[in-house]
Amino acid sequence: MRAWAFSDPEVRLVQQRVDLRRLESLQAIWSKIYSDPAAARTAALVPYLVGIGASLAQPPTPSDELQRVYELLLGLVAGQTRGNGP
Repeated sequence: MRAWAFSDPEVRLVQQRVDLRRLESLQAIWSKIYSDPAAARTAALVPYLVGIGASLAQPPTPSDELQRVYELLLGLVAGQTRGNGP
């Protein structure tokens, strides 16, 4: 759908709504770690953009490798919540 959105204005609007909702959801999660909304948004962009990049990468990223990427991110988040972060 993402590639289609580049050439079709109606699909672009749908993609924008989907992307906005996903980013809002991630930002809500990160706002529990970061009190600054700008920091929460920046943190939310990391897994969001990793996911988009992985979905477009050629050759495709194997699912087990992508899972390890997200586990790495999860470990970084866990470090933040233990007081090791900003």
